[in-house]
Amino acid sequence: MKKFLCFSLLCLLLTGCATTPPPSALPVRVERAPQVKDRDLQIYNAAMRTKEDLEHPDLKLFHLANQFYNAGNFLLAANEFEKYINNYPQSARREEALFKLGDCYFKVNANEKALKLTRRFLTRYSRSRFRPLINERLGLLDFRRGFYQDARRALKPLLPTADDPDYVQYALAVSLDNLGLIKEAFDYYYDIYQRNPERDFTIRCSERIDELLVNDFKVNELEVFILSDKYPKITDRLLFTLGISYFQRENYQAADRAFEQFIERYPWHKKTQKAYDWLKLIKEKSIPQPLAPPPIMVSPVEKNDALESLSASLAPGREQQEDVTRDTIILFAPVSGRFAKYGQEVENGVRFALDDLLDKGKTPLKLVVMDTEGDKFLARKLAEKAAETPNILLGIGGLFSHTTKVIAQTFEKAGIPLLSPTASETSFTYNTRNIFASAFNNFYQAESLADYAVKKRGLTNLAVLYPDNSLGIELANLFKAKVEELGATVSAFESYKTTDTDFQDQVYKIKLKKPEAVFIPDKLERVRLVLPQFTLYRFQPLYLGSNGWQSPALKQIAASNLPEVVFPVAFFSASRRPLVRNFIDNYWERYSIAPDTMAALAYDLTNLFVLEYKKGNQTRETISLSLSKVRGFAGISGEILEFRGGLARKRTILVQYKRGYWQEIN
Repeated sequence: MKKFLCFSLLCLLLTGCATTPPPSALPVRVERAPQVKDRDLQIYNAAMRTKEDLEHPDLKLFHLANQFYNAGNFLLAANEFEKYINNYPQSARREEALFKLGDCYFKVNANEKALKLTRRFLTRYSRSRFRPLINERLGLLDFRRGFYQDARRALKPLLPTADDPDYVQYALAVSLDNLGLIKEAFDYYYDIYQRNPERDFTIRCSERIDELLVNDFKVNELEVFILSDKYPKITDRLLFTLGISYFQRENYQAADRAFEQFIERYPWHKKTQKAYDWLKLIKEKSIPQPLAPPPIMVSPVEKNDALESLSASLAPGREQQEDVTRDTIILFAPVSGRFAKYGQEVENGVRFALDDLLDKGKTPLKLVVMDTEGDKFLARKLAEKAAETPNILLGIGGLFSHTTKVIAQTFEKAGIPLLSPTASETSFTYNTRNIFASAFNNFYQAESLADYAVKKRGLTNLAVLYPDNSLGIELANLFKAKVEELGATVSAFESYKTTDTDFQDQVYKIKLKKPEAVFIPDKLERVRLVLPQFTLYRFQPLYLGSNGWQSPALKQIAASNLPEVVFPVAFFSASRRPLVRNFIDNYWERYSIAPDTMAALAYDLTNLFVLEYKKGNQTRETISLSLSKVRGFAGISGEILEFRGGLARKRTILVQYKRGYWQEIN
């Protein structure tokens, strides 16, 4: 027995030595940290385990797609739903799969694809149980594509029963805002702000509330808001804005009371120090006086009899020297104050067009410059007085969107044509007959770049890398929609926060798709941080930029990081076109300075009016009618193809930087 036990023990020892290698021979196994993709892998494995209990293969695939959809991974979900729809066209769950497939693309902002799938769904399932959600999605797609009137009609009835009422209300507010229905939009903005402070678009609502209070409400309206306590969560903003409005009207006593009340109510507010600064400024003025009508300001270049006649009604006590004997063109521009530089450029462009194309003194036209100081309320007052004068033939300007908007409202009611060469907002041209705007805007930037990349260069695979702010999102979506409309593909659609400094993840994802061009709609200050990371990955496609790339610093960046850059501009002073060279030479001879973008835009639209005037269109009605029929006007800031709803469709100027040289390519 003892021998047997010893033999057994020896066998066990030998077996252990044979099967267990020495520590030095053990393979080293490195445990890697779980990566982002592990979560999707876990979902996939969980779905696979559950699938073993399902009987039918179509249900297995649908279950996997649903798992990704519920987890918020909409791209993977879309891929699985497409497999399901293609492989099982007669399945009972095809209706739900098609609905969720469209929803996946909607959630990742692939708006054109979402729209196609939504229309396909309606064609096949017109009486579906998902119809309310489909109607909501269609309204939101109209909003994203800029069809604000359609979005308003679609979304307003759906608001009480919407699946995502907060986002629907935000889309409705922005649509109303763009249509010029400011007060209704303001109520929706405020409702979102006070109810959902943690939604991502609440910050945009808060910013827009501030802009509307400053630019779009009268003093008496702000007073009513405060007294009625209709907007309790923004009483601090109302008080502060009211104080500034009183100050701008030189009602210093009321301004002093407003800021004192603000400090008393909100001693620890972040704007309290600014309120003290305003009080100090009011004391320096030291002229407590009642609110008086604002004086009309004119350009020192021309204090003519027509202006004296026109301004007599605004300035009590001034004697009218002479009646207006000639038709008058009114230019609204800030030719004094902090915006005087821009106003003077606009005035130079307008005067240059009139003096260059009309023989001075031989035409029944006269130019009068009214100084708005960049203030919306003063602009409204000046516009109302100008509209009462029968000799006013035409208005030009406003410079900024908030001043142009109030002038446009007054002139449209009076039937006086108004030309807006510089205001970037376009809502004031909606549903008008006498308002014409030709400013550089986001739609034409995106459209011109997409046309160039797809039509002229023949590119089929493009990518977008955009900042997560309102301007970046708008330009990115407009560009993507136009590219897909032209039949090309946007294979990568990546975003980054405006505070980011590391973009390697986004650049790597873009590189994997191998695009031929990358569109980056951002300012050059941030773009110069992004571009070196493309060089790091040895990836140099064609770069497409927005007008924010227009800067002398681009040449330094391009020398080390960019083989080729194309971006749109409102005016290219280095153009070789004879039309532009002649304009710049003559402008320099006249003013001893080079023209900037403001002067070029003002010159173009005024020049267009002069050409129509010389054709015999010399009344308000004929001027508006002739401008609405303009086709193919070649200007120094780009070709105006036509006016559509008062807004000029322009062929935007594209600039290329390649091998150290700038050139205009269209």
